[in-house]
Amino acid sequence: MNTNSHSPSSSPAAAGTDICIVGDGAVGKTAALGLAQAGFKVTLLAPPPKPAAPDPASWDVRVYALNHTAHRLLSSVRVWDAMDAARIAPVDNMTVHGDGLPEKAQPGLLSFDAYAARTDALAWIVEDRNLDQALDAALRFAPNVRVLQGRATALAVSGETATLTLESGQALSASLVVGADGANSWVRGQCDIGLDYRSYGQNAIVTNFTCELPHRGVAYQWFSPTEGVIALLPLPGNRVSLVWSAPQALAEQ
Repeated sequence: MNTNSHSPSSSPAAAGTDICIVGDGAVGKTAALGLAQAGFKVTLLAPPPKPAAPDPASWDVRVYALNHTAHRLLSSVRVWDAMDAARIAPVDNMTVHGDGLPEKAQPGLLSFDAYAARTDALAWIVEDRNLDQALDAALRFAPNVRVLQGRATALAVSGETATLTLESGQALSASLVVGADGANSWVRGQCDIGLDYRSYGQNAIVTNFTCELPHRGVAYQWFSPTEGVIALLPLPGNRVSLVWSAPQALAEQ
């Protein structure tokens, strides 16, 4: 019996869940599918839905470079084949350029290719929206998964049970609470898990381009002492995704 629901529940959602996952990003949704497949009863607590993308045909600026481990994981939860394959770009070659400091006559250079590695691809570049939509489709048909829209306001632990209190007043109990709610995790804060921050002095700049020449499935990366780390990742067709970790002053400029 499919106990999944994508609408807010009016019943007390408390009893009976084995695992509650807080956060509905790619990690939270994949964890919910995997744990449910292992036989656990899972509740996924998700914030209110975001507005739909203004142009579904547009290309996300947020992309993932997924390796073979991620490919196997997403395949095992029946998500990989549910994605739009026409919007996934395999990485056939990786070229990494070193820092090019003046005292180095020949800056470092690394190159990897799928053919030499005897594999079909080194990695795959996948848009966030493509992955997210496939995860949502899998969750709609997953047994033992219930999706609740709402926010938690309190977390209490007693013995072997954790209880989440939601904004609606509902109480949700579980044997295990998984915090998959991002960098500023509310769950981590409620559990007093310390975290040391260290600034890299960089800002991320991401955007997509259409190129005049084909990229041939090559992912490029440059390490520069003055310009930071620059990556060009292949997208389907002649498109590329720019991911630039730029020094803050240069990023602002």
